[in-house]
Amino acid sequence: MRLFTVLLCICVLAFASLDTQAQESLPLDLEWNPSGTLLATASDDGVRIYDAELTLLYEIPGEHITELEWSPDGILLAA
Repeated sequence: MRLFTVLLCICVLAFASLDTQAQESLPLDLEWNPSGTLLATASDDGVRIYDAELTLLYEIPGEHITELEWSPDGILLAA
């Protein structure tokens, strides 16, 4: 649990440093894919997927997305 908390804090701090124009609302959930190469964030305005360097790859509009879950193979993302 402690490792998860530390990793979550690191992700939130890294997320806060991203370009504010690309990110309008704070994440409600953060999930790394099983291989640790993609980070998905859920927020009030949709889902965003970043690479390991936190470069925005995809932005999917939505409303009040609160939970994310990657499939075991890391190909699908449920929101």
